[in-house]
Amino acid sequence: MTAYIVGGVILVILLSGYLIYALIHAEEF
Repeated sequence: MTAYIVGGVILVILLSGYLIYALIHAEEF
């Protein structure tokens, strides 16, 4: 079960980081 929790946390961090990156650079488009 721990592997699933760690994997989920990593996915959330990557997705949130991607969304923040997209929002910051949205003004260029």
